[in-house]
Amino acid sequence: VVPRHVDVRATMSSMVLDFRDARLPAGAVEVNLRAVMSSVEIIVPPGLAVETEGVAIMGSFEHVDRAPAHPDPEAPLLRVRGLAFMGSVEIKMRLPGETERDAHRRLKQERRGRKALPGR
Repeated sequence: VVPRHVDVRATMSSMVLDFRDARLPAGAVEVNLRAVMSSVEIIVPPGLAVETEGVAIMGSFEHVDRAPAHPDPEAPLLRVRGLAFMGSVEIKMRLPGETERDAHRRLKQERRGRKALPGR
């Protein structure tokens, strides 16, 4: 079970936050993070609404907006905010139980399928 407010501090490290099997409460869950010379990977399941707002200084902060304009107050929403200083913050979608390698294969097959469709 995920609390409504999560603070993440990563310094000279690598961190993975995996929300695929987590139970999120209805409404917004705030994740505030600071990544200093660190990488933070956030893994979310398909269908989870995600909003990001962050700044990167000599690094990268991936901006993802997978939330509806008017979110359902009964549906979970993951709101990620923070700073990446000489580090990175990435949000990745994976299926439950799917490894990074399996996700790469699935995405590759999906891209091939789209290219094979006539008229594209």
